[in-house]
Amino acid sequence: MIILTISIRSTLKFEDEIILSKWLESCGISHYFGCVLQKVAKINEEHQEWYKEEDIYWRLFHQGKIPLSLNDHKWSEVHEILTNLPQTIQDVPSKIEEETQTINDLEEQIKYLQDKLKIHQSMKCTLEEQLEGWKKNKEEVPEFTETSSKLKNIEESLSDEVITQLDDSIEDLSSLCDSSDKTTLSLVLNACGLSSDTILKLSHMDGYDFLRCRIEGEYSYSYFSSFGEFKDLVYCHEMLKEHHPFKTIPYNNPENEDHHFYACPICYYDADNLYELLKGEYHIEIDEELFKSHNITGSRLLMMTMKDFTGPLFNMTQQKVKYL
Repeated sequence: MIILTISIRSTLKFEDEIILSKWLESCGISHYFGCVLQKVAKINEEHQEWYKEEDIYWRLFHQGKIPLSLNDHKWSEVHEILTNLPQTIQDVPSKIEEETQTINDLEEQIKYLQDKLKIHQSMKCTLEEQLEGWKKNKEEVPEFTETSSKLKNIEESLSDEVITQLDDSIEDLSSLCDSSDKTTLSLVLNACGLSSDTILKLSHMDGYDFLRCRIEGEYSYSYFSSFGEFKDLVYCHEMLKEHHPFKTIPYNNPENEDHHFYACPICYYDADNLYELLKGEYHIEIDEELFKSHNITGSRLLMMTMKDFTGPLFNMTQQKVKYL
């Protein structure tokens, strides 16, 4: 028996052959069968002059150049895939949408779990610090407890004093330099969260002077510890000047939903939440690093002027500032 060897070489360029093989593989046809298929389908015309097409395929099976499956009939599977391919492709866009939605949902779940993991990792670290600190410092606790008891009593007394004075008259607040027993402006500034450095720089002012002072006209932010500290002072000044002292000082029962702490949609936003609000809901593009590095909270944002935004610190255009 004379065996005529038939060569099956692809007529495609190597790069195109690789691309075609990958595509067939994505459709469910294995890499090996895909390579064989594209080569057999492009058998050189010189063989077709001597043999019928099916005869060529018979010979290639006999020569082992086309794989043969006895039971699971792999070429039947290939044929079924290719026959159904037009319908399969028609369904692909909707499946892409489904997969995209699934990916988005999973990414949200991953982010949620990552955030939750960070919270619990932080809690674990805090608990470990508590336990380790107790072992090292438990002898100090009685002294700390006694000191905190004294501070508690003084705080309660001063708190009542400040609230009574604010209800009565802001102008009658005395300066820190005053030797009288009157309630001082410094206690109000302290309750507003201003730093000791700022309080001492304003120690000469009483309530009357403070209300009539043009904070932004007479002072620059560089005089204070930070831009944010300066804007906190401006916010405090504005609230006191408008006779809304308790809008800037959470007191008595801040959990009350009517309290300004909860009722105002902007004032008590921290920098992270405010940035997400401006970017997500209002689509305002702001330099995130700059915004957060200066810790621009809601109350600070409300006190910022056109000069602040367009100045060298933020360098924003007037058009963007007007939109903001």
